[in-house]
Amino acid sequence: MQFKDIVFSIPGLRWLYHFLRNFPSLTPELFAAAPRFRHDCLMIGLNFDAAPLNGNEKRQALISRIVTAAEIDVIIETGTFVGATTAYLSAITAKDVMIETIETSVDFHRFAKWRFRNIDRVRPNHGSSHEILPTLATKYANKRCLIYLDAHWGCFLPLRDELRILRQWQNTIVMIDDFKVEDDPSFKWDDYRKVGRLELSYIADLVTNFDLFFPSYSATQDTGSNSGYMIFATSSEMTAHLASDESLRQHVKCV
Repeated sequence: MQFKDIVFSIPGLRWLYHFLRNFPSLTPELFAAAPRFRHDCLMIGLNFDAAPLNGNEKRQALISRIVTAAEIDVIIETGTFVGATTAYLSAITAKDVMIETIETSVDFHRFAKWRFRNIDRVRPNHGSSHEILPTLATKYANKRCLIYLDAHWGCFLPLRDELRILRQWQNTIVMIDDFKVEDDPSFKWDDYRKVGRLELSYIADLVTNFDLFFPSYSATQDTGSNSGYMIFATSSEMTAHLASDESLRQHVKCV
């Protein structure tokens, strides 16, 4: 077995090889001079074959049901990373469903453009989600949208800004990844310490008018990472789709 065959047997590295070989703007000088780029390339290689939606099969099935039942026209994802979830969303949706994905890292954005270069309906956007979403609102605010919020990372926590924008949209379903599941400690969630924690108290004032839903199952009943999530809709029609799904339970608000 040749060395190249051994390297390609490692999940993700064969994709990294082709990316580095074919990416038009990549030069040896760039790779040598940019430590961050080398780090991001390694992250791409190690995570390319990562399972979508944290590897949660129940959540994958939920998203698939929502897309069909709610007749979703547009999916917007914040936090592209290596595009694993983007690729899954593309695979389960019809060819007339637009997919917009937003990424702050220029390297991950470049990779997404390369990865989805042959899929016209998948559009990678580079920038902060709270800056890109207002521009997308001019096209999609009145469409039937599914929004997947996963842009939070490190000290970057745009969730409150994202929700201020999205709560004005019509017929939109919003899922927040890495969120604390109320009354179920089996799920984990993100804590950015001084920046904020992904829990209800952090966004309560922004979602007061919406019915909120959490998974009705425990993390031990699903596959992949045990990251929690919360989901809600901005219209009664879309909320009905969530309320009728057995994998979700409505959060009872304290009066």
